[in-house]
Amino acid sequence: MENTIDSLFEQGKKFSFENNSYIIDHVVYSKASDEFLAWVAGIEHYLIQNYDDDSGPVKLFKTLDKKQLSGFYKTSFERQMDILQGVVLSCKSIKPTKRNENDDNPILNLVKNPVFWKTSVILIGGSFTLGLYFGIAKFDKNLIELTQDKRALQDSFKMKDLLIRNIRKNSDSALNILGHMPYNEMHLDTLEFRKVQTTIENAGAALYLNK
Repeated sequence: MENTIDSLFEQGKKFSFENNSYIIDHVVYSKASDEFLAWVAGIEHYLIQNYDDDSGPVKLFKTLDKKQLSGFYKTSFERQMDILQGVVLSCKSIKPTKRNENDDNPILNLVKNPVFWKTSVILIGGSFTLGLYFGIAKFDKNLIELTQDKRALQDSFKMKDLLIRNIRKNSDSALNILGHMPYNEMHLDTLEFRKVQTTIENAGAALYLNK
């Protein structure tokens, strides 16, 4: 910043009414050159970047009447020139008052803070460890549930086998009873005997299928 204001100060030394004017009908009027206007813009930019609106250099610059830099007499031009030179001189003696906008940005300040990065590393490491712990715990829980389901399924198979054995045992007993019934002692006519015989055979067949 110091180099910038020194450069603006040196540039201002080469500007005058004589090299920023023109003559009409033997009358000399001011006419700001492109280089001179660029110098004025450089001063204004420097003020915007480094000084608050209520600072001395900015207040002095606001008194500048840029219209009088072209089309006016020498006295009007030199009055504006004095203001510009005064602004540059004040910047050399008054330190910048405008804070860097980045300093007001909480996000940038946080990123710049080394404590933030140290804390982030610790938190990330802790989160990874905690996530690994919960992941293992969840895996163990699922494994336990699968083991319990397997045991329940095995128990159901055992119950089914036991039930089938009981049914087969009962079927064998029922068939044995049906096989030793005294059919010849039953006083049934032919039609009734056939009905009873068919019913018994069907029941025997059904019981046999359970074997």
